[in-house]
Amino acid sequence: VDENELTETIIISDRQQYSDNELLGLEKIYSISIDNLDESYISNASWLQIDNDRNLYVLDHYEAKIYVYDENGNFIKSFGRPGQGPNELERPLIFFINNSQLYIYESAKGIKIWDFDGKYIDYIIQQGSFNFATPVPIDDFLLIINYGRKDERGRMISEIAKYTKDFKLINHIVSIAVDQKKDPGFIPGLISFNNKNQFYWPQERNKYIINKYDFDGNVLLSFGRKYERKPYSDNYRSWYAERNASLIERGLRPKLPTYPPIVRYIITDDKGYIWVALGEWYYDSEGLFQLNVTFDIFDENANFLYTFEHEEIGQSTIIKDGRLYSLPTNINDTTIDVYKITYNY
Repeated sequence: VDENELTETIIISDRQQYSDNELLGLEKIYSISIDNLDESYISNASWLQIDNDRNLYVLDHYEAKIYVYDENGNFIKSFGRPGQGPNELERPLIFFINNSQLYIYESAKGIKIWDFDGKYIDYIIQQGSFNFATPVPIDDFLLIINYGRKDERGRMISEIAKYTKDFKLINHIVSIAVDQKKDPGFIPGLISFNNKNQFYWPQERNKYIINKYDFDGNVLLSFGRKYERKPYSDNYRSWYAERNASLIERGLRPKLPTYPPIVRYIITDDKGYIWVALGEWYYDSEGLFQLNVTFDIFDENANFLYTFEHEEIGQSTIIKDGRLYSLPTNINDTTIDVYKITYNY
């Protein structure tokens, strides 16, 4: 799908339907401390998933381990270790639960499949080169999210395609070209799925337009809202300039643009509502300091319901069975937080 084939009907909301702060409730149920110096110590909580029994699975990228907690946040077990064996992991990036199995992506290698006890089941070898690829298991195929290839103009191509389980191309779904020299910090590989075999993806960084696609690449809906962009904070500007001074001077890193990308990531909840994180957020500074992130909530028909700010909802966030699970959002945060969601509309 290219820009000329996108839907011509775009729903842009000019106001939210609900403004009372009590219309959305986030009540913290429990927090899991990950810095205890015991068997549940996690050095780098990088990804999480929830099974149908509300057990929480957390990936430690550095230690190549997965930690399991029950629905009340009690530590149950851990499994995995660094290595290339069947019950070991090498550079694990993300994982997903599919058909009561763990699909763990090892960077540039493939997908290791384990059961819920960490016992080896199978391995899917990655064919071809997918730099920074994210394979998501969807029933009988893989959805490949790849944002490491460059086109002839030097732009970074972010694309989504369907592949068979042995990495044979079925069809390309959608792609976006991004000039990283002009637009640093745009990560359009962050998409969200609903329960109807559809997904949401931002159309581009500088417009508040989100497209809803089916798995054949058809654009079902395009929507957004009128949004006044806020420039990067002085705090982040100073940090960026100091950290990248030599690279900027040598022309290897661009100066920071005035504004951050608009759409940063998307979450879909149990109701099919779409949560959109906007503007500046903690990931920009590699989690070195805390920022309030603005979230908009739309229903599945693109009605703009609600907007709010929150400081503890990070990139790796899952909503399931009325609960929101979020990993730490900065280096001083040492807890995984779990909230009960209440809608009063």
